[in-house]
Amino acid sequence: MALVQPMLKDGGHFTPMVYAGRVKTGFANVNYVKSICETPITATMDKEYSGSTCLQLEHAGQGYHNYQRYLSAWKSWNRFGNGTSDQHLRPPGFGLLHENTTITAQWIDIIDTAKESKKYKRAVNRVSLAMPHAGVFSAARSGENDIMQPEELNSEGTYSLRASVPSPVLNVLCANLNENELAPIVYNMWPNSEEVTMTNWNDDPLGKSPKYQLDAPNATTKNNTVVDELFGWTKNDDKMMLDYPPVFAKLPLAFNTIMNHTSHAWGRDSIYLLGAGGNMDDGTAQNGTYMVCKIHMTLTSKCTTQYNATGSGGSMEALCEDKDPHMAYINSNSSEAESVSMTDWRDIGFDWSNAMSLNAGLTDGAASNARLLTQLMLKENDKGEFDLNPSLPSPAEALAVMSGCTLLMSAIDSPYVMFWNYTTRVPLLDDYTRQYFNGSVKAQQYASGGVDDVSKAWMLILFLVFIMNILVLAYFLFHKGLVTDFSEPPNLFALAVNSPPSHLFAGSCGGGPGGKQYVVNWFVNSEGDHLYMEPGQKAAHGHVEHAHPHMLAPPPPPPPVNMKPGAGGFFAAVVAGATNSFQRLRERGLGFGAKEHPSRHQRLTPISVHAPDRDVELEDAATKTQRDYHKLSKRTSVL
Repeated sequence: MALVQPMLKDGGHFTPMVYAGRVKTGFANVNYVKSICETPITATMDKEYSGSTCLQLEHAGQGYHNYQRYLSAWKSWNRFGNGTSDQHLRPPGFGLLHENTTITAQWIDIIDTAKESKKYKRAVNRVSLAMPHAGVFSAARSGENDIMQPEELNSEGTYSLRASVPSPVLNVLCANLNENELAPIVYNMWPNSEEVTMTNWNDDPLGKSPKYQLDAPNATTKNNTVVDELFGWTKNDDKMMLDYPPVFAKLPLAFNTIMNHTSHAWGRDSIYLLGAGGNMDDGTAQNGTYMVCKIHMTLTSKCTTQYNATGSGGSMEALCEDKDPHMAYINSNSSEAESVSMTDWRDIGFDWSNAMSLNAGLTDGAASNARLLTQLMLKENDKGEFDLNPSLPSPAEALAVMSGCTLLMSAIDSPYVMFWNYTTRVPLLDDYTRQYFNGSVKAQQYASGGVDDVSKAWMLILFLVFIMNILVLAYFLFHKGLVTDFSEPPNLFALAVNSPPSHLFAGSCGGGPGGKQYVVNWFVNSEGDHLYMEPGQKAAHGHVEHAHPHMLAPPPPPPPVNMKPGAGGFFAAVVAGATNSFQRLRERGLGFGAKEHPSRHQRLTPISVHAPDRDVELEDAATKTQRDYHKLSKRTSVL
């Protein structure tokens, strides 16, 4: 039973395979993401805002949940003294997909914050958070890939799928600036600027100044800043102005944030945030210190997506850089670039930032999320350096985790390559199509045959039973014919009735044997055609019994097995060896482990074959018994 009972067994290693996944849209297609958002308010009821309203609600639910879990993880790390400034060892990013799949993101392209800050003479906080490709979830559960799901194994089986696909990455760069350094990109600090409101900030154009120039459709300016090199504001693209600095409406109040939300022209891949610090009760003085953050999405080819399925849900994680270099997407397509910018994400980022109340500072909204975020601003440590706080997440890390849900939504039904390889101008297909990707799977499924160490010990017993069955089979092949089983109750009863009484069982009539009578050796003997039972020559403790007066001369030995010379081959030798072994055991009375006794080496035989003493009375008695057995052998059944 222990060997054949089904038990869960781990596959042990990943098996390479080619898998298929469905594709319908490009990465970060905001219109498609809105269309799959579930809401009872349809487009016919609210054509312009139904999709964005639903999407912002989903961003708020997922973003706040992921962010809260991330902050909770930090609380636990601090409780157990695990705080560190080494980003490799800091809590990873967190996410949730389809409400039952936990997402673990990985920090990649990690920089030396202290060294980078020293280079630019200000706090520089740059992070990149790689998320797994959400499309692997649907591919793993597609019937086309023929992967046995846990629910098919009574929700007890598991499997891990590694997919060689690109991973979306959230890149966040934050830098601390003072009020004077922000003047070139804050509109209400310009001469002759108008009063800014939520409504007129989106007007085109807004504000004219002889010294500063505002390009309202792109929310950019040609003004130079002290952080142009850091943020890549080269101002070389005069046509699209994609590399121009952003413009913010005003300076936010302490613990408030505002967004650069008037970039209506398509092409810019980033959104920008401006936050104001403040003084805290622990003596931290950040009043008058501001931070500008740039957030954008890219695709990287240096990662692998791993999906782990269980009966109660599952988990997904991004394995990047040295975690699984052999399965990285770049090994499946070596011609791909290491990183590709996704400009379409900016529109999703706008909806996300509004949902997270990150633009509430435009009306001095003092949102709780903005307050906590600005309290995380980097400050000088005891060494006079700007470095990651060992006991707090940085603003860039917080923004990356908070916006990570947008990457999961952006990757649903998106390609398993880093480009849109279809002829449609708009990255959207009328129906689902199929794309293939390299992967490997390791499954835990039911198996039998001693899969664990305890069950393997039973394999020895099973092997011995198998050998015994082979020997028995060989015996019956060479001894054909019917065999009487004397252990069957009818046969045993007939044999006992037709056997003479024994003095060794004296007193057991009607009550059954007891005590030392159980150690008496019994044999089945024959007289002509009559079979009968008789005791052995040894009773309890190996004492030799005197021959009973009614015993006979030894019967002739059984005839040898009639075999032709050379017949039987291997099986004949096996049977002969087994017969000799059993005979030796029988001669010893199967006395395994018995203490050595002087009579042990005497052959154990029935009393009838034991040589009687030369006595006239015994001879007469034996003759009478012989005559009685002869009569018994001639009996016939009257039934």
